[in-house]
Amino acid sequence: MNEHTQLILIVQTLKWPIVVLIVLLVLIIVCRKEIRNLLGRIKQAKLPWGGVSFEDDQGKSSHDIAASSEVETLSVNERIKWNNSGNLFWLAHDLMWTINALSLNAPRDAISHGLKQSLHHIRELGFSGDAIEVRLARLKDEAERTLESDWSVSKRQEYVQELHSIIGQAGALAKANQPGFLRQP
Repeated sequence: MNEHTQLILIVQTLKWPIVVLIVLLVLIIVCRKEIRNLLGRIKQAKLPWGGVSFEDDQGKSSHDIAASSEVETLSVNERIKWNNSGNLFWLAHDLMWTINALSLNAPRDAISHGLKQSLHHIRELGFSGDAIEVRLARLKDEAERTLESDWSVSKRQEYVQELHSIIGQAGALAKANQPGFLRQP
């Protein structure tokens, strides 16, 4: 076997582990805030019988946390006014408009306007007091207090990531509300 053939065999052997490693790294980078928050809440991790069970800083097990998330999702979904289709449309529009404004270096007032409009539609849909509304209100308030000169590329990217997360969270609730939802044709 010559060196060229050996190199090809090594590359063929390692290509899938490298792809998996790259995907894991991308997920870690994209979800680092969520991972950091989760790890910060973990007080104890147990590995009985090879399984993994976590207990957070409030004494809730991973099973309790998952169950409470399901209950929260149900109670939120019962409060949401899904028939307010205009507000749902304009919420999606205004969130994407704000992401676009952030990406195109729009001034603070434009960003604040997009967040204010999105917050209005969130509240009209019945999300008042929900985590989504709280997150969006925090972003709006922070944006209004931030100086124009403080809108760095990293700050804008942070807002874009948070807005994408809010879109995902609202989308998951909408999906859960629609029986038989098909994302793809």
